[in-house]
Amino acid sequence: MTGTQKGRARLLKTIVGLVKVTEKQAQKLGLKPYSQISPLLEKSCLLLSANESFQNGEKDVETLTGIKVSHSTLQRLVQRTEYQLPSILQGVSEVCIDGGKVRLRSQEVGGSNETVQNWTTLAKRATY
Repeated sequence: MTGTQKGRARLLKTIVGLVKVTEKQAQKLGLKPYSQISPLLEKSCLLLSANESFQNGEKDVETLTGIKVSHSTLQRLVQRTEYQLPSILQGVSEVCIDGGKVRLRSQEVGGSNETVQNWTTLAKRATY
């Protein structure tokens, strides 16, 4: 694979199962130091975490790959990943909120509840 067997070995969780990788192999493959999850498995975990809860993502990763990745590991992966903000050309005039337990906050400190009332009115007018 990499032509080297030198260095201390560690186990790496991958899509195909557990793989033993030495330090030199990890370096040649461009793996992050101390990482226990392969880049492809990490990408899959992030994708599943984006579409559902961490608890459900944990079950789905194990069902799809046979590899157990805990919900707290999924949360840590999401929190440490840096995302690029999309560039927008114009402001947002409407927002449709679907779901419960939505918390709305204004950027004004100690501001009025007018913003929350406007969002609530928009949410009530939303059609499905």
